[in-house]
Amino acid sequence: MRKGLGRAAVTTLPLLLATLFWTVIALSIRHQSQTFDEGFHLVAGYRYWQCRDFGVNSEHPPLVKIVAATPLWFSHIPAPRGACGKDQTTKDYGYGLGYNYLYGEKELAGWKERIENVAAKAQTTYVITNNHFESKAGVNALELKAMVTGKRVVAPPTLVQKYPELRRFADPAEDSGETPGSQLPLLA
Repeated sequence: MRKGLGRAAVTTLPLLLATLFWTVIALSIRHQSQTFDEGFHLVAGYRYWQCRDFGVNSEHPPLVKIVAATPLWFSHIPAPRGACGKDQTTKDYGYGLGYNYLYGEKELAGWKERIENVAAKAQTTYVITNNHFESKAGVNALELKAMVTGKRVVAPPTLVQKYPELRRFADPAEDSGETPGSQLPLLA
């Protein structure tokens, strides 16, 4: 009676598992998604490359974060904000960076294309921007609305004042004849 796996099985099984692993990885790259905390792991890894600072997301071992953030170091993606050695680098700091971001026009152009692709295949399309205490999600929502519709939008004057880049897409509410304090629809 023969014990254990045959020589062919011992050689073939790891190759099959490695092939399955890389197939799953290759197929998942096509989808731009992440689980809850992967973005924070990237911020932590990138902060290490930027400042040699392990303070962000320190409760997890750094090696995987460093490896995951390595491609960012060689790209032209802006580094996480904050002066090295001066700003706090706690877990909360890392989580805050995830919400403290204003997309630029080039980044929004990619989202515009995705929105138009989805809208071409759907009866109704909803676009939700993440909430932020400094209204950055609202700025990006207004910019996206203008980009998708091809029309200028109305924005609260205080928002246009705080984010001058919004002037490319929006007019302050008073300049447009809108009643101050009225709701500004984001529906396209």
